[in-house]
Amino acid sequence: MIHPPFFEHHGEQYSLAHLQASQFTLVLQAHNSNPELELLINIEYSNHCYSEGKPRIHGEPDNLTDHNNRPRWFSLDRYDTSIFLPNIVQQMHTKKCLFTGKHNWLIVEIESNNSSSVPFHIYFTIRKNKRMENGLFIFIESAYRKTKGGNIPHRRGRMDRTAFAMLARKTLAGESVRRPAGR
Repeated sequence: MIHPPFFEHHGEQYSLAHLQASQFTLVLQAHNSNPELELLINIEYSNHCYSEGKPRIHGEPDNLTDHNNRPRWFSLDRYDTSIFLPNIVQQMHTKKCLFTGKHNWLIVEIESNNSSSVPFHIYFTIRKNKRMENGLFIFIESAYRKTKGGNIPHRRGRMDRTAFAMLARKTLAGESVRRPAGR
């Protein structure tokens, strides 16, 4: 998704430079029978990272439509947390990726401030970039603080997760990643 350089909301401009498409190189260390692997990762971000649907306030959408052509409303809270996304994305290889039971994955980053912790949910898809060898494409579908309710994907009270390195290796090899057996 291509974002303009900034978004204007109620007369103020909010830079979207941090959400521009980017790429970086990631080296996955050798592990068991898997050799060291250098990946080129392309990243794109949805405007769900700074907007929301079905707003808590009434009114017209903020001249935003998402990748599914649905109206969106600017969210200052989502915008404020979106600034941290590029750094988190570059550290995905250190994270566990949770199965959502759908087509996407979830990383929960815990955000601490003073005495409280708030989960920060990052939903993404990953696919092989067919234009380049050892290339992956990651699309950040949504990212937001989870402040109420609990719909974190789980099964029988446990989180089903996989290491990002395994997810990346299997995606690159064209293998499907399934929920671990017996979980």
